[in-house]
Amino acid sequence: MEYQDTFTKTYDWATEEFGCERASVYCVVARYQSMRDGACHASGETMRRKAGLPARTFWRHLRWLKDAGAIMDTTPSWIGKPHWLEVVDEVEYKRAKSSWKPRSYVEEESETYAMVA
Repeated sequence: MEYQDTFTKTYDWATEEFGCERASVYCVVARYQSMRDGACHASGETMRRKAGLPARTFWRHLRWLKDAGAIMDTTPSWIGKPHWLEVVDEVEYKRAKSSWKPRSYVEEESETYAMVA
C-alpha cells in the first residue's frame, strides 16, 4: 500500500462536545465538505475508512450527529443515491443545541417520559 500524506484536523470543541468517535465522524464530514463546493460528496465507505471506525459504529454516530443538528443532509429526499452532507459550525450548533431534545424522549405535562418502542 502506498503511503498518503493526508490528515483530518480535529476540532477541540467537537471532541469535548461529542466524544472522540463522534468527533472523528464530524471532522471527516467537515474535511470532505471543504474539498469541493461546500457539501460533502464522499461515499459513506470512504468516510468510514478515513474515520477508522467499524461500519455500524460509523453509521450510528453519523445518524446521531444528524439528529443532534451537527450535520445536515441537504438531499434528504434522495433515495438510493449518495447524499450531500454539511457540518454545522460550532456557534450554530451550540445555538441550536439549547432547543434540541433526543429523539427517543417526549415532554408531556412538564415531565419527560421515555418512549417505549
